[in-house]
Amino acid sequence: MIKLNSGAQNPLKATNEARINYLSNALNQAVTANNKARSEYRNLATHLSGMIKITNNQRSDLALKQIAYGKADTNEDLLRESLMDALHSKAMYYNA
Repeated sequence: MIKLNSGAQNPLKATNEARINYLSNALNQAVTANNKARSEYRNLATHLSGMIKITNNQRSDLALKQIAYGKADTNEDLLRESLMDALHSKAMYYNA
């Protein structure tokens, strides 16, 4: 059995500690990057869902305005689609 001097450091222990520190830092960086990506995804998803709602509302308003101005013959499909969207969005309450 080999005895080390009390003043000498174990090189294997130093290497393992350095590796643990390196891996710990890499893990912390990965967690930080992941949290940032999640935050960016949530912000983008919220922004896009808001844009979709606004666009759907504008499309519905356009169909109703065109019918009010007597242009219903060319826009009946828009109105029908808008009404079907409204029906399907409420369908879960009728099936309860």
